Amino acid sequence: RPLKKEILKEKIVKIVNITISIFIIILICGCSKNSFTCEDFIEKMEDNNYTAVDLSDKDNKMVLAVGDHYQIYFYEFDNNKDALKDLKKNIKDYSNVKNNKDKDKNIDTYIIENKNIYTIYVLKDNTYIYISSTSNYKKDINKLLEGIGY
Repeated sequence: RPLKKEILKEKIVKIVNITISIFIIILICGCSKNSFTCEDFIEKMEDNNYTAVDLSDKDNKMVLAVGDHYQIYFYEFDNNKDALKDLKKNIKDYSNVKNNKDKDKNIDTYIIENKNIYTIYVLKDNTYIYISSTSNYKKDINKLLEGIGY
């Protein structure tokens, strides 16, 4: 009988180890998913009746989505640090940038606005979106961004 208990114990340990390994793999795969890829963004934009074109080259991942009233630029980077660095390079010349952080959604929003122009940069994970339009489309832009998770 002691031999049967040891065999049973070994089987249980193997099952537990396999279960833990599977759980860790699932956790790693689920957590490493970044917000959108260029392909995901194209799909979302086409679902919203925009024409989306992948303008990526060997150095940059970028998509341009064109609607009736404004264009949306989507940039994908290897990591959040590179995305933030590029975004900040683009807004450095503006003095009136408003920054809002939503830590729950891991989103940073940078808005440059006057009575005629509404410009927004939205950073999420390793991507950011840039839109600039006349102020009368501000609500439409914000609704679209919210609808795609930005």
